[in-house]
Amino acid sequence: ARVGCWLMDNNPSGNSFDVSDAACLNNNCPSCFLTPSFGSTALTLTITNCSSHRWGLGTQNMKRTGVWSYVFINRNLLATLTVTDGVNSYTLNTKSHVMAYCDSASGNNQLYFPSSRIPTLEVEDGIKINSGNFDASASTDTFKTRFGA
Repeated sequence: ARVGCWLMDNNPSGNSFDVSDAACLNNNCPSCFLTPSFGSTALTLTITNCSSHRWGLGTQNMKRTGVWSYVFINRNLLATLTVTDGVNSYTLNTKSHVMAYCDSASGNNQLYFPSSRIPTLEVEDGIKINSGNFDASASTDTFKTRFGA
């Protein structure tokens, strides 16, 4: 029996769950999903109807109310995991996790992921960019360093 987090299939297109139904081996799905630790292909997990997530043991037909959290864990050493509700998506790097929230009141069946927007950031020791570009072209302020502009 699967207890706790749902262990996903190592199949790029085989991880789609309507959580308003008994969609996890004919049982209610948990609110925690876990990738296999092996495989080299990126996975996608689709969660639908989160605003009416069924819960309880087995196939009990109780619907969640209020706001609740989901946990998504990517244990894979080589591949990313993208979690989507069909509108919002979030990609987890290897060996990482994220929490998302859903609510019953809105009825919009959307997962709310952490924002990647940081209004203010103060770094005490340094920033290291391993790949990609650093683009500050949209900034209207002056870029300064301790050695000058």
